[in-house]
Amino acid sequence: MVSTHRVRWIMRRRKLLIGIGAAAAGGGAAFGTEAFTSVQAERNVDVAVAGDRSSFIAIQPLSSNNAGKYVNTESDDTVEIELDGGNSGSGEGVAQDAITQLEDLFRVVNQGSQPVSVYFEDDSEAVTFRVTRSTGTSTNGSNGESLEGADNSVELAVGEQVVVGMTVDTLNNDVSGQLLDSAVLYADANASAPQQSIPEPQYIVDGDGDEPNTFETLSAALGEATADSVIGIRGNAVVTEDPAEWDASKDYIATEEDNDDKWLNIGMNGVTVTGFDGTPEIETPTSLGGGEKFIEVTGSGVTVRNLEITDDLSARGNPGGGNLIVNGDDATVDGVTIDISGGPTGNVPLRVAGGADPTVTNAEVLGGPIAANGGSGSVTLTGNYVDTAGDNGIWSTLDADFMIENNQVDNHDTAGPHTSVSNAKEIKLTGPNSVNGETDTAAQMESLLTENSVNSVQVSGDAGTRATPDIVGSDKQFASVNEVLKPGVQGGSAGGSSSKSALVALFEDGEYGSLRSQIFDSAITHDRDGAVIKGLSKPTITYTGMAGGGTDVELAGDNITVQDLDLVFTNDPDEQSVSGEPFLDFAGQGGTARNIDVTYDPRPRSGAGGPTGYVDVSGSGTITFEGCTFSDTTSGGSNRYVSANGLYDNGGTFELLDCVFNDGTRTDANVGDSGTAVYKNNQFNATPAGGTDSITGSMSGGGEFDITDNDFVPGAEMKITSSLAGRVNDVTSGGSDAKATQLSQDNGVVKIRVNGNILAG
Repeated sequence: MVSTHRVRWIMRRRKLLIGIGAAAAGGGAAFGTEAFTSVQAERNVDVAVAGDRSSFIAIQPLSSNNAGKYVNTESDDTVEIELDGGNSGSGEGVAQDAITQLEDLFRVVNQGSQPVSVYFEDDSEAVTFRVTRSTGTSTNGSNGESLEGADNSVELAVGEQVVVGMTVDTLNNDVSGQLLDSAVLYADANASAPQQSIPEPQYIVDGDGDEPNTFETLSAALGEATADSVIGIRGNAVVTEDPAEWDASKDYIATEEDNDDKWLNIGMNGVTVTGFDGTPEIETPTSLGGGEKFIEVTGSGVTVRNLEITDDLSARGNPGGGNLIVNGDDATVDGVTIDISGGPTGNVPLRVAGGADPTVTNAEVLGGPIAANGGSGSVTLTGNYVDTAGDNGIWSTLDADFMIENNQVDNHDTAGPHTSVSNAKEIKLTGPNSVNGETDTAAQMESLLTENSVNSVQVSGDAGTRATPDIVGSDKQFASVNEVLKPGVQGGSAGGSSSKSALVALFEDGEYGSLRSQIFDSAITHDRDGAVIKGLSKPTITYTGMAGGGTDVELAGDNITVQDLDLVFTNDPDEQSVSGEPFLDFAGQGGTARNIDVTYDPRPRSGAGGPTGYVDVSGSGTITFEGCTFSDTTSGGSNRYVSANGLYDNGGTFELLDCVFNDGTRTDANVGDSGTAVYKNNQFNATPAGGTDSITGSMSGGGEFDITDNDFVPGAEMKITSSLAGRVNDVTSGGSDAKATQLSQDNGVVKIRVNGNILAG
């Protein structure tokens, strides 16, 4: 556990206090409503809380799960975040060597009379304040976006708010001392946030066009604008276009040769179309037919920003078409909302169709996906929000280089009136060249799952998942842990609605599975080569389906990596006992188990003895267990251990490194004539149930032991049921006596029993 202490923000007129050890939150309201220039939160300022609802800046807790766990409201109206496990909620503190994401902790609200830009500064590399939006609470800023530094400030108009969470990274940062000593929250009325910095418009669209150099519609302004000019749409404007008035002979009106389709074309290079003094609305014409475009960008260096495009499908009576299409080089879409009402569209509201190096950032698409099925070079999709897409939320068929970060997709699998989608993904890419700098498919997938607020992705035909306890179970996004490990895919080699072993399966912190909620209670074979199954903060996954008749959880793919998980294997007390069968088997060629805890916790039937089982390593090649812990809650019996007999029979190598064996668990080293046992720096903390042998082994002339620096409880033994005929810790001569002596000396003078006789120790 990271060393932390309680922290709080306290606010008063023109001052904020942030006294931070692990993190901080702030009191409800302070400050008067008069105009101001800037305010700054400083450490070591002894002030009281005004509690004034008329204050111009407020810091308030949310009604969220994380706020309930980690946020306390004090009697003096201060709001306090406690990450040391001492809070009144159910939070357990910040884990060491982990990346902890705490979403939706509090909000900063502008209750004043003028816009402000807000951001944080602190002295810790481990703590990052971020925008979050998982509760559905409205917020400015893009989900996952850092709020640290002036370059990452978010502008709040009067009455607007930003929802704040935090990331605590103790995995990649040294936190041996204080995690966070000081922080500052800035609220500045003089500076606009970078994403809200609006250039001076030369052409103004206000919806009526009554003033000089103003226009009623965007199309009218495009008719007058020149290259590199700025078309500003006033924030209170509602712009209504009439395609019947569009002149197809003009460059700003594009047409389809084989039909009468017309749409707006932003074809002049360097043009910026932006809302200012608020966010204007542009209505998609109801007269557009099904699948018709509305606005297309074809010029180079065009920017479209800070506006809302609405589309009422119920008024149009058709599936709709592309509301905004990007088809020019170096185009940027920033802070654009596309709101589709009347049901999800069967087409793509926001689409990259061509051009080099496009950017779509801070966009919100409600009722359809964001897609990139054209274009080249580097495609940037960051900070976007997609809700009720009716199909894949963000998808692409390009082989381009992608930057896809800080996006959030909700309700991705909700089928609309024009779609019936199976296994829709929140992000789906078909054959990307690179993703966030990664070229390996598994690394691309893991980056998508960890750098975005999504739980399902598909890359090059493979599926990836990210589970949280609240989305696994009956009627949830994943019906069971089995489905997290073997999700459905679209197309690909598995085809259609088939399930396929996930290439990447990530589990966030929490508990999965119990007798009260059996979400992992049926046997499974995971057979995807190169798969990564990983916990993000050492979650507990309980398998409740142990029964006779075969292996419960089989990892059959080659070179599978399983890491950072707490695995518990048990059975329903009403089911049969298990007798001498594996509950977990590494059956592929090569593989790694790293930092996993395996607890064997059988629940026997009334009057019956406890079932016996073991971790099996039956594959081939080199299989490594590193930093793992094995525990057994039963008593009696002697068949609970880690067995690599199958691997040794296949001439393989089993590496058992820095592992801990508790509660009578043990391992074997039956290397035969061709296997190799590499056991180093392991701890055997108890004599095994039913005997004293912590390691049982045998070998023929071609087998090899490399067993050194292991720690045994007093009274424990290494029991060899054959002569030491092979290589033992590099000793090849001298017979069993010499090899037993070497083996004992290399392992703390443990007793070595060979063919029933103590030869050393």
